[in-house]
Amino acid sequence: MLFMLVRHGIAEERGKVPDALRELTKEGKEKIEEAYPKLCAKLKNNSVRLVSSPLVRARQTAEVFGKLLDVEVELRDWVAAGEMNELIRCIDETRDDVLIVVGHEPTLSYWCERFGFKVGWMKKGSVAFFEVDRGIDFFAYLRIKDMIEEKGKKIIQSL
Repeated sequence: MLFMLVRHGIAEERGKVPDALRELTKEGKEKIEEAYPKLCAKLKNNSVRLVSSPLVRARQTAEVFGKLLDVEVELRDWVAAGEMNELIRCIDETRDDVLIVVGHEPTLSYWCERFGFKVGWMKKGSVAFFEVDRGIDFFAYLRIKDMIEEKGKKIIQSL
């Protein structure tokens, strides 16, 4: 199974509205709408499970994937709460070809490190790719600008 951790796109600044209600900015939405179609085109013929934090900015990012892949978004509080045990359960229970989890920092970087990949701080809109077989093996990390500028073309083609 292909397992993807996705950080939400660029969102409104903190403090203007309650954190849970922060939306993607116009730029944030435009960037993910530009970056994700090529990636999703490679995933189109696979069964996909799409799980997201219920916080608005993550949900909006997940909805872009949902629209491109024609799948429903499952909103799960444990993603926003950073519950590693629930993530492991989700991975174990998923029978689809692809699992996409959309969430937040610092949780995503922590999860990446727990799976053996030290990403530092995941950039907004970026994606970490893992292969799940008998374990979880990291194989790629794409920043949103890599997807837009096609620097990640080789990785996307290898999916």
